[in-house]
Amino acid sequence: MKAPNIPSQWTWHHRTLTKLRDTLRGESQDRSSEAFNPLPRGGNDPTDIAEEEIERETLLAELAHEQAELFEIEAALQRIQRGTYGICEATGLRISPERLRAVPWTRFCQSAAQRRDRRCLCGGQHRCHHGAGGWHGAGAACRQHAARPAR
Repeated sequence: MKAPNIPSQWTWHHRTLTKLRDTLRGESQDRSSEAFNPLPRGGNDPTDIAEEEIERETLLAELAHEQAELFEIEAALQRIQRGTYGICEATGLRISPERLRAVPWTRFCQSAAQRRDRRCLCGGQHRCHHGAGGWHGAGAACRQHAARPAR
């Protein structure tokens, strides 16, 4: 069944994004109640306390990640409603149907997403590598610029 006011070309995307949103909301609610309940103190053993705190920090990190995913999914649903879904926010070009099927919440075409991922705090004037030759994430400092200021 087609959602109201959804162009037919985006019906699958709207349905998929809605299912993802609903699933993520349920998971987030479960994690939230778990993360914000008081920690059970099984004793005074420092190892047990540290493990409990690590578990809580992991849950909070997962919640933050889920909230970021929910934000992107909600934004994609709004773009469908506004009629801007499938248009790259960086270039104004159409996002390929294959990319939208693979990453239905994406705001960027493949080339813009790659450029964005390569960007460095130094302004992305060069290709920054770290680890096993991978690109560092957008907004992160590369090794070259983490230790000294950009020239």
